[in-house]
Amino acid sequence: MKDELITFETAKLAKEKGCELELLSEDWTWVDKHGDTWTSNSKSKPNQNVVKVVKCTQSLLQKWLREEHGILVIPDYNVNLKYYFYWVVVGVKTKACSDSYAIKTWEKALEKGLQEALKLI
Repeated sequence: MKDELITFETAKLAKEKGCELELLSEDWTWVDKHGDTWTSNSKSKPNQNVVKVVKCTQSLLQKWLREEHGILVIPDYNVNLKYYFYWVVVGVKTKACSDSYAIKTWEKALEKGLQEALKLI
């Protein structure tokens, strides 16, 4: 079993919101405008016009949101309707996903919740 990495979109949003992912993870990827990638383990060097994208795990970003911003992201499951959704809790305010009927896995619900939580910062 392996912890899920956040998506490129989530990593980009986290960086925009001030999360220094480099401090959370040593796993990184260079991505160029064509979508070609080089990882921290690659032997060759990337071409010009690349962007460094640090990938961290969902649980590390979830912890950062909780400890740095007091935002809880909690995936959940609706047993009757058999789909996953998430809760984003900020202080005493709770936001549940309203368009969650298409979320089929716990990890995807967590990812969507992380993205929504980052938008609140």
